[in-house]
Amino acid sequence: MGADDQAVTVEERDLTGQELDALVSESSAVKLRPESPPVRPFDLAREQEMIRGRIAWGLVVMLAVLILIAFGTLWFKADQFDQLEKLLTIIFAPVIALVGTATGYYFGGKSAHHDGRG
Repeated sequence: MGADDQAVTVEERDLTGQELDALVSESSAVKLRPESPPVRPFDLAREQEMIRGRIAWGLVVMLAVLILIAFGTLWFKADQFDQLEKLLTIIFAPVIALVGTATGYYFGGKSAHHDGRG
């Protein structure tokens, strides 16, 4: 006998030791192929709007954190007010400019989009 003549047998075994009910209702059956989420086309304007919002909110949060740190430092180390004032003079103005520019761009782009100009 050659290698092609040998038969391979496969035996199924239940390793759980539990008896299975042969009748399974449709409601209790497990779905093997779950429904895929609906696919929507890529919308560049929507994605840009989301990113603009994230950048604007991130910068506003950064400004809020900077203000909280400044007040916290002033509260706990009031004797270092002169150093804090010098540091905030350097840091605060550029952050305000960034936040103002980003929020202006965000809301300006949003109103232009809603007006039908953009």
